[in-house]
Amino acid sequence: MQANKGGSSGSSPGFRIFELGRLTTGGGCVSAVELSAGKFKAAFINYGARLLYLHMDDRRGIVGNILLRYDNVYGYEKDNAYLGATIGRVANRISAGQFDFDGETYILPVNEPKGGNHLHGGPKGLHTHLWRMRILRFHDDGPERIGVEFSTEEADCAQGYPGRASFKARYTLSTCGELATEYITTCGQRTVSDLTNHAYWNLSSRAKEGATVKGHLLKMNASNYLETDGQMIPTGELIRVEGTSLDFRQVASIEQHLDAMVDGELDHYFVIDEDAPLLHTWVCEQSVKLRHAATLEHPGTGRELEVFTDQPGLQVYSANRLSRISQGRWRDYGALCLEAQGYPNAVNEPRFPSIEVGPGAPRVQRTVWRFSLQDQ
Repeated sequence: MQANKGGSSGSSPGFRIFELGRLTTGGGCVSAVELSAGKFKAAFINYGARLLYLHMDDRRGIVGNILLRYDNVYGYEKDNAYLGATIGRVANRISAGQFDFDGETYILPVNEPKGGNHLHGGPKGLHTHLWRMRILRFHDDGPERIGVEFSTEEADCAQGYPGRASFKARYTLSTCGELATEYITTCGQRTVSDLTNHAYWNLSSRAKEGATVKGHLLKMNASNYLETDGQMIPTGELIRVEGTSLDFRQVASIEQHLDAMVDGELDHYFVIDEDAPLLHTWVCEQSVKLRHAATLEHPGTGRELEVFTDQPGLQVYSANRLSRISQGRWRDYGALCLEAQGYPNAVNEPRFPSIEVGPGAPRVQRTVWRFSLQDQ
């Protein structure tokens, strides 16, 4: 049911708000907003401040959705793959579900039993919140664009974390094919925060028909990755990618790299090169410079996705067990996640860049996904 419309016809940025459904737990209505700019449409829902879909043309002019999504609210309620979600209070894994901070030991719920770790903010992390939502309009020198802002809070000791914190997830879509994200964490007392988005990309737009991302081409400006132990926790050591199956510095198919891996699983944190090319662009109201982290391309459709970010690295996940996680809805390797974030387990590793947040010093994280078409 449509609730509101804004913008004008044609390619000018606009929006429409509609209801996806109601939570079966009685937690309220899940609202969705579709942003349109030029030939692009992106939709989001307030449950988990999630990306719902992104529509773009292929080389033949056929429009397709390049994100994995569920058809209804129930799918997102039962989801354990974090589909399209804003992840936090701290993304990725925290070793043994605990860390020391300001002289106190904080115990977090362990929701990754196999590794004994705290994962993606816990079972009731930000991906389960029903966020508030408002439309963003811009009248500056940047490209034509429109946005949406989601906001929520966590109480002191929510999911075990110290301090009450407020969060904003801001998305903007421009007519030049850039989808920008800005995460803002503020607090009244010192805490930690590291947010990311867990979108599952399949540029073929045929994941529902069984298409995988093995034939996609991937290039990353990353000369190092983080070594991990048997529980997927970083050891603290940076390893050169040169001479390994994790060297994505030249364009190659994902399948080529998977075939060279012992376990055929890509779930690694890559450190973006300091001298990576810069993108000068706009994120919400700010003119910014972001490093070029990665480029993903689907040769069959010509669709290309470039990732630019101010974060130190990307967690790259090839959805190795997607079939089991999704109860067979999608095949293993049916999508690729490119999660811009701080170093995993930074709360327990003093050598890693800090993710601490203090009063009067918000943590702001910015990433841009840029979409285009490549000639055959």
